[in-house]
Amino acid sequence: MRWPWVSRLAFDLAVERYEKAEERAQKLQDHVTRVTRKELGMTEEPRTAPRVTETELEIPDEVEMLIREYDSEQTRVRLRAEARASRMHGTPWSEIQKVLDPEAGVVTA
Repeated sequence: MRWPWVSRLAFDLAVERYEKAEERAQKLQDHVTRVTRKELGMTEEPRTAPRVTETELEIPDEVEMLIREYDSEQTRVRLRAEARASRMHGTPWSEIQKVLDPEAGVVTA
């Protein structure tokens, strides 16, 4: 598609109007979302996930023993990182331990 040639001032004004319209549309969408949540008996803003403390990210001995059973050092490093990331998202260590246990049949090495 070929666009017509316009002056720089006209282009800047069009961009400015577009940005203002986008900003207003976003504010209206946020307002509608808050009103809808309120009507459904929820809080206006979604609750944030509870923060996991640094001590809760320490890998328990049982999980560490399962990770050490893997042969590759790269695999062990990746599993430790994934276990911590899963814990940060609220997955309990017991669930992580079940996934890592090769005898449970969930993960095949």
